[in-house]
Amino acid sequence: MARITVRIPMPEDPSDTIRLLRSVKKKHTELAASSPLAGLEWDKINPALERAEEQDALSDQQYRDAEKATKERNLQMNTVKAALRSARDVLLGVYRSNPKKAGDFGFTRFAPSLIHSKRRSRTNARMASSSVLLKFLRLCDFPSNS
Repeated sequence: MARITVRIPMPEDPSDTIRLLRSVKKKHTELAASSPLAGLEWDKINPALERAEEQDALSDQQYRDAEKATKERNLQMNTVKAALRSARDVLLGVYRSNPKKAGDFGFTRFAPSLIHSKRRSRTNARMASSSVLLKFLRLCDFPSNS
């Protein structure tokens, strides 16, 4: 006769795990002394289960609070971004001759040559590596074609 393998999946979600252990404990308590789980260390399991349930409820509440806070923040972001763009534009107008002064207000200044497409970036990288190679060859006294 073939042996039948039975698989009982364990929940991966902590909340589901806590609920399942709560159900197991309830059935164990109903069966009392006739429970096959009487050999488990319920004096250690019960406090852990209680603490896990408390922390799970706290975690759920904090998750809901975080979602609410994120929504509230996102509602304000259009105004915040517009104000920041306006401040940047004013500073670039006031410090037209020295845009680095915007850095005093916390802005990071990028040179126009650093802002370019990926294709241009690859071309610049090739040109830079070529110039490094030419310098190396000159140091080694190799003749170059340029």
